Amino acid sequence: ELGNGSCKTGIKIYIPERSKLGCSRGKILGQRGSTLKQLQAECGCKMSIRGKSSMKVPPGETNQSLAASNATYSHLLEPLHVLCEYEGRGSLR
Repeated sequence: ELGNGSCKTGIKIYIPERSKLGCSRGKILGQRGSTLKQLQAECGCKMSIRGKSSMKVPPGETNQSLAASNATYSHLLEPLHVLCEYEGRGSLR
């Protein structure tokens, strides 16, 4: 809780890397990110795909070497997930 009735929270939703329908990451993103943008607009929160295979690793690098060199990439050591973050008015229903 941030005060003034505001709150900030986050949740990780773990997703399988592959399903019977294909790549899960592509299904969540949609064409040019349209599905993810629509979900963010409907929910009013920021969503980002994180974890193993969430980004292209430069040639000659590994997830472990990136995570060790920069804390920004530490999420690459975790399983694939969607990070949902909400900041705004906290109200009881």
